[in-house]
Amino acid sequence: MDTRYIAAIEIGSSKIKGLIASVGELGDITLLAAEETKVSNCVRYGRISNVQEVTLHVNQIIRKLENSPAVIPGKVSAVYLALGGRSFATMAVQASTKLPSAIEITADTVERLKREASFSLVVTDKETLALLPKTFYVDNTQVKNVVGTIGSQIKAEFSALVCAPDNKRNLERIKIETSEQQPKREYVYRPIAQADLVLSPDEKQIGCALIDFGAETTTVSVYKDDVLQAIVTLPMGSRNITRDLMAGLILTE
Repeated sequence: MDTRYIAAIEIGSSKIKGLIASVGELGDITLLAAEETKVSNCVRYGRISNVQEVTLHVNQIIRKLENSPAVIPGKVSAVYLALGGRSFATMAVQASTKLPSAIEITADTVERLKREASFSLVVTDKETLALLPKTFYVDNTQVKNVVGTIGSQIKAEFSALVCAPDNKRNLERIKIETSEQQPKREYVYRPIAQADLVLSPDEKQIGCALIDFGAETTTVSVYKDDVLQAIVTLPMGSRNITRDLMAGLILTE
């Protein structure tokens, strides 16, 4: 099996980071190169406010990564971009259906419930990114693995990932320039990726809250029964705390 390589970019309110890593046959990750640059006002509350300035920083980072001794002569042909920031959150949504008789529930049944749930979700100022299964009930009995169970009635609860349209739209406006053609880009949801990285299966099962303190936002992700229960992003972070502390010190003096 050939070694796979991953390029990722995270655009935050205080800095933009980029890295390239190799992935072994067993999924082990080896960091090959990492670069970052500080930013001030081109990203606010985790959302891009100046596309041109962020584009400049991102392309500078990619050029540095490609020129790293561990990467040369490799070129970036695809990149993962982290999506998060202010307004990124979850909303609870439900859907149910009654089947003609007690039959085996399939993946198609779950997808049909997802579509029904998306139709019932009305959020005028936010974009729905994904619907994540939360809880299933078959004939009024809660089940964990719904596919393969037998029943005539099924009810599903989903966590809808939502954010303001500009969160993703401005990421899409970044023109990534490499010596190759326009790189393919994929998006990962930052709070979920962080949870998968740092939380153990036992922690997700027992129940825990993962708190990510950023420069201008604080994101709280809650897990229980091995399922994402909720995500909330608060529009305040370390800059607010530092600023308030400094103001307090000045007043005290």
